[in-house]
Amino acid sequence: MEWMSPTDASFLHIEGPNTPMHIGGVSIFEGPAPPFARLEEMVLGKLDAVPRYRQKVRFVPLGLGRPVWVDDPHFNLGYHLRHSALPAPGTEEVLRRTAARIFAQHLDRRKPLWEIWMVEGVSENRWALLYKVHHCIVDGVSATDLMTVMFDDSPPQAPGERWQPAPEPTSAELVLHTLTRQTFNPSEQLRAVRAAVSQPRTSLAQAQALVRGVASAAGLLRPLGASSLTGSIGPHRTWSTARVDLSDVKEIRSALGGTVNDIVLTIVAGGCGSCSGAEARTSRAAIYRSSSQCLSAGLASGACTTTRCPRCSPRCRWERRIRSSGCSRCERRWTG
Repeated sequence: MEWMSPTDASFLHIEGPNTPMHIGGVSIFEGPAPPFARLEEMVLGKLDAVPRYRQKVRFVPLGLGRPVWVDDPHFNLGYHLRHSALPAPGTEEVLRRTAARIFAQHLDRRKPLWEIWMVEGVSENRWALLYKVHHCIVDGVSATDLMTVMFDDSPPQAPGERWQPAPEPTSAELVLHTLTRQTFNPSEQLRAVRAAVSQPRTSLAQAQALVRGVASAAGLLRPLGASSLTGSIGPHRTWSTARVDLSDVKEIRSALGGTVNDIVLTIVAGGCGSCSGAEARTSRAAIYRSSSQCLSAGLASGACTTTRCPRCSPRCRWERRIRSSGCSRCERRWTG
């Protein structure tokens, strides 16, 4: 049993009927699709590297504490792997509509919060993998995504002992463990004090970042002006794509500095400014980012912050955005 971090728990608490908090993606592969049994075998062989994908969420009764991760005693891989096919001719438009319907459906909280769909029949002799996972699982730079592990071409590890779930705690045990932890386990506070004493400069920088984050969040609470990015939200979703050549992104990175993530973040922020058009000055966007400094400080998960972009104007020069000299409020270099 492991307590969820405050940030991870927030992704569960803010989820609602019209606001699913899972993330997803689509990977398209050339050539005929492999047998579905082969996909099952590959995923099963990778699950030991991502133990969170065999765990489910349990809520502490009466909301006495944060939710906890527990092993799912009834874990069934067949529930999380789905097999489907597109009707001919299987165009990318049909694939996008299929993905939108899948992404609009909430994950079952009674089970580990992820799914992978194998979709055959994509045009031009292709097939696809659709995957969605709740944000509380993959939050933080320390989290290991199952898809990343699946596509890792490093030599496979030697098989270990067969996985056996730990006994699932009862509701009474959850309450007892929570109250005991809150009363007799001040290790979290002691570790924070030790870190502040041993690394005063780092602690000061983190405090300053916290103040900026609070001020940024307060700004996000102000009413937004009307634009194509605001309006009521319903339960249905549409899903679209934009093509960007990775070699072009790397070329920009080589010319202007930063990382591939910096360039992608700049493109996204520029797109937000373009969508808002003439109202770019009044539109605001929240960029969610992970902090590598938090990982080095020992925070294994939830090491994230929200940064407000008050003026993602399309007129802002890309060089200034990336280098954060003139438009540091739009994009900063999240490279540590």
